[in-house]
Amino acid sequence: MTISTTLFLLAGVLLNAGAQLLLKAGVSAVGPIHFGASAAWPTLGRVFLQWPVLAGLACYVVNAAAAYWLFGEALGPARCAGIALILLGVFLIART
Repeated sequence: MTISTTLFLLAGVLLNAGAQLLLKAGVSAVGPIHFGASAAWPTLGRVFLQWPVLAGLACYVVNAAAAYWLFGEALGPARCAGIALILLGVFLIART
């Protein structure tokens, strides 16, 4: 493995770890979240207006875009859905 490959892998791991920590910090700052039809949109609005949430999402996008650009990895609907599931999982874990 070359040094550049090692650095790319390390950058990817750090971006993912940073994204998860930022998402947790952003969701935790929102406070109690109540699930229900009337609270869904206001809750999502509060979550997505937190700068750590936006920064965490940006880390995931940068990581996915870099893998596409540098390594030719596919970035189709299935991969984007997987990223969305990861984000949902971090959101749910942060709330427990």
